[in-house]
Amino acid sequence: PDEISSGFSLKNTSAILNMDMLNVFGKTKDVSFYGLEEDCTLHGLARDVALEVQGRYVSKFEQTDGMFYRSDHLCFAQSGVPALFINQGFDHITKGREWMEKVRNEWIKTKYHTGRDVVEESWDLAGAVDDVQLLFWIGTRLIEQNHATPQYLPSSEFFAAQNSLRAKKIEELLSHS
Repeated sequence: PDEISSGFSLKNTSAILNMDMLNVFGKTKDVSFYGLEEDCTLHGLARDVALEVQGRYVSKFEQTDGMFYRSDHLCFAQSGVPALFINQGFDHITKGREWMEKVRNEWIKTKYHTGRDVVEESWDLAGAVDDVQLLFWIGTRLIEQNHATPQYLPSSEFFAAQNSLRAKKIEELLSHS
């Protein structure tokens, strides 16, 4: 599709920053993103900004849960718009990796996208604040790049869709000149 249901044109969309998995378990030393850095230049930009602005490193992880393909940004990626899906970090600042892995996995297994997926008093939203601030700085960097749009790489399954979207944009620009 050339437009999403609101009528907003995908041809004018540089990237999608998905906030579906903000960290509700507290601050972490790291951050992670679903999708592969080898797939899109947006991931490299996110890695650089996370380190530069927040001093957080990006954790690579085994993406075997299919989450990238179950989330809200997928229709954009399939239409050729680069997508960044932030994920909770794995290295909790005070409670460590083991604790973070346990609570995160339990939450995904029993609550994520179920009727039990509700705000809880026990949440520590300091991690979510870090995530939202990071996404703000990534968006700011995208704007500062002066129309240097993130790119899917040729090895990406979304590369052809992005090329098709670009061709439509060029065609539209030429028809108005």
